[in-house]
Formats: sequence, structure tokens, C-alpha cells
Amino acid sequence: MLPIIAIVGHSKSGKTTLVEKLISELTRRGYRVASIKHAQEIHFAPGKDSERHLLAGSCAVGLLKDDQLVTIRLKQPEDNLAQITTHLGHDFDIIVAEGFKKAESPKIVVHRAGTRCLSRELGNVVAVAADEPIESDVPVYDLNDYKSIADFVEDNFIKK
Repeated sequence: MLPIIAIVGHSKSGKTTLVEKLISELTRRGYRVASIKHAQEIHFAPGKDSERHLLAGSCAVGLLKDDQLVTIRLKQPEDNLAQITTHLGHDFDIIVAEGFKKAESPKIVVHRAGTRCLSRELGNVVAVAADEPIESDVPVYDLNDYKSIADFVEDNFIKK
């Protein structure tokens, strides 16, 4: 089974930017990365998150909206994040998923000042990326310290 890390947070918290930087840094280190985006709409268009994932270096992007996957196949009710990744193949070192708060996969919570931190509300949170100091039972990284976040992912998920 491929390792999966989900980047979660409130809308407009910086999830996509963190995903881009993480994909870019892991790709720079020689890893093959795929990504999956939980989307409001399914389409590849200039400036949309799917294009941003690809431009960052993702080898494959899966878009999931309600009952459709980017292949426009019907989603099976029992599909979960781990099962969805099988549609991307297994030729990757890691899959970075954006969204999927309810998935069982390990999560890095993105936190912005002025919002409540989701780290205690969600299961399997392994780290927090924040733009302000916060207390947490898991490691907290500066939201803009992409290299340290990539180190954490590499050490705890890819090399493990």
C-alpha cells in the first residue's frame, strides 16, 4: 500500500499552496508524487488547483467530486481515500491528498490565525502547519517552512 498524507484545513487556509510546495519539494528530492483533490467541480483549467498540482510536479492528479472521479467513473459507496488511490496506479513514492477530513489517512492540518484549529477534531492528525504559534500534541510547523514539512513527510512516510 502506498503511503498517503492528507492536507486538510478550512477553505482559503492555504491547503493548495502547501500541497504545491510539498509536491515541488518532494519531486525536487527525486520522488514520484501523485495527488488527489477533493473538488467542487471536475475540470482541468488554467489556474485551477488541478493544474497547480501538475505544475508543482505531481505525476498524476485525481479529482473527486461527490460521486465522480476525474476519470468520470461513478464512485462506489465503499470507496475511501486508500481505494481511490488505486486508480492512479502504484508507480509513486507517495500520494498527497488535499481535503478528505474524514479519511483514515494521516493528516497535516493547515491552520490560519483567527480560525479554530481542526487538529483536535479530526482523527489521525500527525502534524499542523500554522501561521501562528499554537499548542498541539503533534509537531507544529511554520506554514511557510515547506522544507521542514517535506522532511517530516519524507522521514515519517516515504522512508518508513
